Amino acid sequence: MKSLLQKLVTLLAILLTANMVSAQCNGDIITNGGFETGMTDWWNWHDNSPDSYTFATSDDAFSGDSSLVINVLEDTDVIPGGQGGEYNSRPQTNPVIGGQFYEIKFYAKSSLDNTNLPIYIKDENDGWALLHSDVVTVGTDWTEVTSLYQADVDRPDIHLEIKVYNADFHEPYSVWIDEVAICPTEILTNTCTDNKVINPGFEDGADSEWWTWHGGDETDYEFLTGTEGAVGNASAQMNILKASSELTGTGEFNSRPQISPVVAGQNYRVTTWAKSTEENTIIQVWVKDEFDGWTTLGNADLTIGTDWTEATFVFENTTDRDDVHLELKVFNEGFTAPYSVWFDEVSICETDDEPGTTEPDEDPVVYGSATSITTCSTNLTDDILDTDMPNDGMGWDIWDGSDDLDLSTFMLDPVLPYSGDNSVRIDITEDHDVAEFHHRFGSDLLLEDGQEYTVSLWMRSNVPDGDTIRAYTRAVRDTDWTAQFAADFISTSNEWLNYSYTFIADGTWDNAFLELKIYRLTPFTEAYSVWLDDIQVCNSNDAMTDVDDLEELGFEATLSPNPVLASVAANLSIESDTQLDRTKIQVIDVLGKTVWSSITTIQQGKQSLEIPTADLANGIYFVNILYNGYVKTLKLQVISRL
Repeated sequence: MKSLLQKLVTLLAILLTANMVSAQCNGDIITNGGFETGMTDWWNWHDNSPDSYTFATSDDAFSGDSSLVINVLEDTDVIPGGQGGEYNSRPQTNPVIGGQFYEIKFYAKSSLDNTNLPIYIKDENDGWALLHSDVVTVGTDWTEVTSLYQADVDRPDIHLEIKVYNADFHEPYSVWIDEVAICPTEILTNTCTDNKVINPGFEDGADSEWWTWHGGDETDYEFLTGTEGAVGNASAQMNILKASSELTGTGEFNSRPQISPVVAGQNYRVTTWAKSTEENTIIQVWVKDEFDGWTTLGNADLTIGTDWTEATFVFENTTDRDDVHLELKVFNEGFTAPYSVWFDEVSICETDDEPGTTEPDEDPVVYGSATSITTCSTNLTDDILDTDMPNDGMGWDIWDGSDDLDLSTFMLDPVLPYSGDNSVRIDITEDHDVAEFHHRFGSDLLLEDGQEYTVSLWMRSNVPDGDTIRAYTRAVRDTDWTAQFAADFISTSNEWLNYSYTFIADGTWDNAFLELKIYRLTPFTEAYSVWLDDIQVCNSNDAMTDVDDLEELGFEATLSPNPVLASVAANLSIESDTQLDRTKIQVIDVLGKTVWSSITTIQQGKQSLEIPTADLANGIYFVNILYNGYVKTLKLQVISRL
């Protein structure tokens, strides 16, 4: 009897534990995260390597009766692609709220130790924008893995990708995944783990571990705990109560009550998020050691606006110091009315960056267009001439990383240029990844401080289907190799597309040149070629973006059904006043990649054409109809069968 009672207690404990670990959090935006209904609401993807992966359900579960398993069948070295096999939640609708933090959580295990699982959050309805990425590691026992993601804006539908990719695995292996959830969570601070600042988000109040100073007159400033934050629900709020001309000094929050030691030889990054009721507000941030004669270790004047802004700088510390403190000061000459400033997420964190640097902005990503075309009436850079030759130190030239071997070459190509008699073809050899096309040896590019300039070019490539390259494009100064701008021009197909980018010159340069560095963006290894045409730089006043609508020629078109189920052809109904010979019809995905195209003659009158959808994934596409510089674009939504 006693033995039976013990078994019942043990069984009850097991059932309760199973129930607890499988319970979903409040607000979980993932459905069927425990896979108890198999692969319902989940898709898988083999990264164009159908023979390298299998996908299945398994009764080896962390909780409940089912999990999902990815079986990697081959040595990674022989698997094409490079992103790995994946499960993704694309069939689901997973909305997120801007500013809200979410905890991505699941359990996983592998048949091999130290298995890496890349995690991605994407929005396929916003150009496949990558919103979050992380890599977690699991072993042969069930492991809980988590990753923190903050939504930038309200998004009606994001999706999660859990991938399996390990570059150094040379034998088959399997990975099990269970209990996937994406749960809203409250984060009160999000600074670095080794932050020297206490109460950095002011969640304990702006008067806890912080002092204030009014600059000499208590009636000039008001200090209080703000009721909102860049992160969490609090901040330090400073109200400047008078016009600047009436102030007797600078208001400040300072961390003098805290003890913040720093180490000799270590650089530190100082960061605060801040905002103001006035645009172009200057905040002064100082790092001092009051026990060493109030020595200033670093300071910066940082500009903020009416939205939360990350303000940051780096200082170098040469001596072990037992205690430094921060001063967050506000004074703006010329402000004629009272205003308020909020501070949040204040930190002093170790960094390898050098003083004078800020966190680099991500290079903007530019996808090509066949419908919105930018041209320059005056080109400030050299035209590509018949006399341009590789490695001749004149005009346009190429650098491929080798003085001895021709790993990348270019030539004028008269076959199918975008315009004129020739385009430039750049050939990149197998396994090589440096092809820098530039006019360093041509005429200098002249840029005037504060002027707006536009870069425009046409590009196509013969990269393998499903792969991507980027032309990292920038204006460079020959003396110190600094750049006025940098943008990634993305190519995925053998279609001529127009790429353009606008920037404002930061300084007057009389010795700049345009440079395009071409790289593989996805890890394919085959040789490939890139074609360039009509490379132009001009003052933006001389740039024109033109789209001629086919409707000007008496052309009308509609798509039906729309949305359309994949495998059911969409009907393109056309009525034209005139015959349009050699009209191109193409279907473009949200990444700018052409997924289907056809050249046909549009007859005068009414007719219809079928747009095949059998090979199209769920999502938004653009149907472009192009004739002699005229364009008509229709949006098509494809819904995959579940």
